[in-house]
Amino acid sequence: MDASIARSRQQDIHPTPGQPRPADSPPPDAGRHLLERARDPHSGQLDTQRLADWVNDARHIDPQAAADAQSAIEAGLIGRGQIGELSRFNEALRRHDGAAAPEPFSTHGAPGVALEGGRRAAHAGQRLLAEGTALTQQGTQRLLDNPVLTKVWAPTESRWTGKSGFTPGLRELLIQQGLTISDQINPPPLGSISQGQGISKSVANNHNGRLAENMIANEYRRVPGNVVQQQVSIHGGARVIDVRVDIPATDPRMSQRIDIESKTGRAGLDSLTRSQTAHDGLELRNNSAARQAGLAFEEAGQGLTRSGTLLHNAGRVARPLGVALGALEVGQSFRADGHKIGENTGRSLSGLAGGGLGAWGGASAGMAIGSAVLPGIGTVVGGVIGGIAGAVGGDVAGRGLFNAVKSWF
Repeated sequence: MDASIARSRQQDIHPTPGQPRPADSPPPDAGRHLLERARDPHSGQLDTQRLADWVNDARHIDPQAAADAQSAIEAGLIGRGQIGELSRFNEALRRHDGAAAPEPFSTHGAPGVALEGGRRAAHAGQRLLAEGTALTQQGTQRLLDNPVLTKVWAPTESRWTGKSGFTPGLRELLIQQGLTISDQINPPPLGSISQGQGISKSVANNHNGRLAENMIANEYRRVPGNVVQQQVSIHGGARVIDVRVDIPATDPRMSQRIDIESKTGRAGLDSLTRSQTAHDGLELRNNSAARQAGLAFEEAGQGLTRSGTLLHNAGRVARPLGVALGALEVGQSFRADGHKIGENTGRSLSGLAGGGLGAWGGASAGMAIGSAVLPGIGTVVGGVIGGIAGAVGGDVAGRGLFNAVKSWF
């Protein structure tokens, strides 16, 4: 193996004896020839360590031939865009040069991960905070728009008939619809009309019904803070609520609403009561569904807000950490170069630049893959993993490229 490069130089670099090649221009096929010899014909994998061994062995026989061969190999790899293999080749040469001792402190792409990851984490955190806040507000508004609803049917004794309450059939229907039946039967209000006063039954029933409704409404008005309305039309006028009471709460989301249907005399199943109970039952179900959705939106929004806060804070910590790590590496490399900008400093700066660029590209690719596999959290996880892989790879490539460029001079 010691004479491999020398013979290759005689065959590739000086193909015609006696016709020397210009010292600064190895023939274009020299690198290709050496690369083909070091590449596995089955896997196509380039053995960069083998190439470095050849160059190192040739240095003991013909230093100029070794330098020409190294230049030809590097030119061939650069021409093919194989920067990773170029980096590994130069790293192997560096070990042969006696540089196997540990380099000055190396972060191995950590600043790139911290800087790019921190930037993306802070951005993602801000986005999640905004989304969480909006979702929480949407849920809260639903709770405010839909107070805890109770539907009450309240019986009042009729002075005209002396009867009150609901028939068994109506009671069963009220219960099926989830409506509340008042346990108290209200006495006839003052001013109610009885038989024998020379007033028709229909007029008396309407008059007594209004008095009963007013009596119920006035009882709720005596409580400070209650907001009481009468004859509230809902469902496009298909249903009229006799008395509506809104009761505020310390937490506005937990405010209560009581809709009261006032019935004077004995009430039974007929077309009117069937229609009224159907509307009341539907409104109860809609209210329950709206409040469940509101609570779910609030919970999801608060979860996003917590995640966003964690990401945002992590990003704010990671970015200065990346700057500090990079400064530490460059500072130690600067001291290793004798307090001047030298080889170690240049290699560190190249690694930091490559790591930052690699982290950006890796994070972008990782987020794209993560969002395709598992939208949302997959995007964040993919970005982190991709950023780490890209930063480490970029750091290695950046250092290798520096080694390659340095060897040209």
